[in-house]
Amino acid sequence: MLEGRNPMTRAILERGDRQRSTANRQYSASKSLIVAIGEYLRELQFPISGGAHVKFVAVAIMKAEPETNAKYPSAAVFPESSVDYGQSDAAIQYTYDDSTGQLDGGSLVGVSEIKQSISIHVWTQEEPQRDNILAGLEDAFNPSPDMPGLILEMPHYFNLRASFSLDRVTYEDSPDDNTFRYRKLLLSVTGMGPMARIHELPRLIPRAEVEVSGQV
Repeated sequence: MLEGRNPMTRAILERGDRQRSTANRQYSASKSLIVAIGEYLRELQFPISGGAHVKFVAVAIMKAEPETNAKYPSAAVFPESSVDYGQSDAAIQYTYDDSTGQLDGGSLVGVSEIKQSISIHVWTQEEPQRDNILAGLEDAFNPSPDMPGLILEMPHYFNLRASFSLDRVTYEDSPDDNTFRYRKLLLSVTGMGPMARIHELPRLIPRAEVEVSGQV
């Protein structure tokens, strides 16, 4: 099961979409990217000719394989290798309360930028279904006519945003898979996102001062 699904990860489709940081952190910066992709995949629909739609029946998080009793199509999302931590611009954002939308007194400071290779293992049982899902995933990693690539807002990680790019697709067909009618894909994705910390920082409050001279 995937914890913390409310509110859900969402794709950013417009350049002017305003971001509001929160103090909510449920996962590490690294796992937050995996969770974001998993939640995004769970909501995708893949249209096929004739108007029918199909969704993933199951999406496993941080696992290399779907559950053994999962129905298909299904997917598994997991880190491919190491995570690289780079320098951040140390930007400061004030945090907002989820329920009221008002500033809650916290300050979010960027401390690093992470780059992570992510694998998405897709299991289907028919070649037409596999190709339909691949076509849908190609679209899903470029959902906006206004911006290239995929940007996801992560409510489980300070409501910050990460970007994702589809790098490579590998077809996996073995004799055993043919026996059980499995048709599999392995997608390699690069995720880039922030690592941040909450701090209580002093705020500068503008104040007007008026000097009155005694001379007329």
